Amino acid sequence: MAIYNTIVWDNQENIDNKFIISFATSSPVGTTMRRDAVESIPHSYEARDFHPTLNNIIKGGVNYLLAAGAVTVSFDWSNEDNPPSASDIDAYVSFIQSEESEHGMTVENIIRTPDSLKFDFVANKEQTEGPYSVFKYMPKSNSAEYRIRDEGTYMACVLRLGDSADDWNFTEYSVAAGDRVTINKQGTECYLLICSPSFIIGSTEVMVRSTPMYIGGNPLEDKSLKKLQSSNVNLFNSGTTAARIGMLYK
Repeated sequence: MAIYNTIVWDNQENIDNKFIISFATSSPVGTTMRRDAVESIPHSYEARDFHPTLNNIIKGGVNYLLAAGAVTVSFDWSNEDNPPSASDIDAYVSFIQSEESEHGMTVENIIRTPDSLKFDFVANKEQTEGPYSVFKYMPKSNSAEYRIRDEGTYMACVLRLGDSADDWNFTEYSVAAGDRVTINKQGTECYLLICSPSFIIGSTEVMVRSTPMYIGGNPLEDKSLKKLQSSNVNLFNSGTTAARIGMLYK
């Protein structure tokens, strides 16, 4: 029961003992993160959360924000007790394809065997849109892997600490090049996740990669997760590609 990783993560940070965030912005193609047991999912295995209508589909304990590029996701349940059936996987594939607009990603290159499933997630949101949900459901399987497919893949990983899978909500916004969006604070505790190779202008300052921008006097830089204190924030994307903003709240 272990997690194996060759993805190059940078800017790892513990946020208020509630999250560990990591960013992969230049990891080589083919690098991976995988687990060999469903118990390795970072929330209680015994209290794992199943999808409300799909059999043998569970909620993961880690959330990913894919800002650019593509990842290959694979699952293997050959050693799983009570594994997903063919009809379970039929329903799951239909689900992820129908949810493309909700996840802000395209599903490509689906490959199935009786004991496995593999497909690609490709970042595709170039318009201003949101909030939409992140990819959070997966087949109940002992083996799962995320592999960097494309050069230039830019993504964030959020690991929740000491909370069940349902304690925090995770949504995303896409801001097209040249567009402006107002994001309203949600819940009583709310964090903004910045993971974007684009340029973003906040209320008073400019942020380009690691150069801070300022929202209500609080610096917010790329590859960061910051607590939102104000009731909303207005962002303008001055870059040439869509920017991704994540939000975690409860």
